[in-house]
Order: sequence, then structure tokens, then C-alpha cells
Amino acid sequence: MRTRIILVFVVCFAVGFLGTAAIAQDKKNESVKVREVVDKSVVSLVEKIKSSKDLKTVWKEFAKIEDDATALRKKEKRQSETDEMYLTLLLSALNEIPRDKKFKKSDCEATKDKIYALHSPHADEDGKYPEFINLTDSVLQALCSK
Repeated sequence: MRTRIILVFVVCFAVGFLGTAAIAQDKKNESVKVREVVDKSVVSLVEKIKSSKDLKTVWKEFAKIEDDATALRKKEKRQSETDEMYLTLLLSALNEIPRDKKFKKSDCEATKDKIYALHSPHADEDGKYPEFINLTDSVLQALCSK
């Protein structure tokens, strides 16, 4: 009788534990990939810059992307170290682009040089820069072509 009670307890405990683990795994899978969301936002910004006739709306969208990225990072669980570093560097690189009235097409090359100089330690042996530099460069090129 005592063995039966212990066996029932163990089985109930195991089922409860496995159920909790399955729920936790489902929640883990539902987690937002902040890097993917931010990357898509930046790519969308480039398209908006290219199609926009007025840069005022672009500056608002630019600020919104940075604010949203920061808020999303705070809201969501910590990402992998690689993704966290990537997001920090991406936002840092984007922050180097002058905004509103400070932005001048004549300074585009100097801004690009500054961004690449700041992030040159992140280039690999072949001189290829990481994706966050390519995204930042895309934003800058789109702005400079306006």
C-alpha cells in the first residue's frame, strides 16, 4: 500500500514536471528574436527613405526604430551574447548618422569613414564587415542619395 502511494506520487510529480517543462519550452519558442525584428525594421527604413519625398517623416521613423529597438530589448528576455553585442553595435553605428538639420549630403563620405573607422576592429581577416555595418551603410547611402 505504501509503495503504491509512493509510486502514484512519483508518477504525478514526473507528469507535472514534464508538463511544466513542455510549457516552458513553448514559451521559449514564442520568444521574439529581437535581432530579426530590428534588422527588418532597418531594412524597412531603407525602403521608406528611398520612396519618401520628405525626409521629415524619415527622421521620425528613424527615431521610432531606435526607440522601439531599445524598448523591445528591455521587454524581451536577454538574447544570446552574440545578438546582444550585434544589437548594441548596430544601434551605436546608426547613432553616428546625423539627424534632421545636422544631416548634410556633403558630409556623407566623412560620416561613412567615421562609421567604418569606429567599427574596423569588428571586420574579419578578409576585411569584410559584419551585417550591422552593411545595414548602417544602406541607411546612409539611401539618405545620401536623396
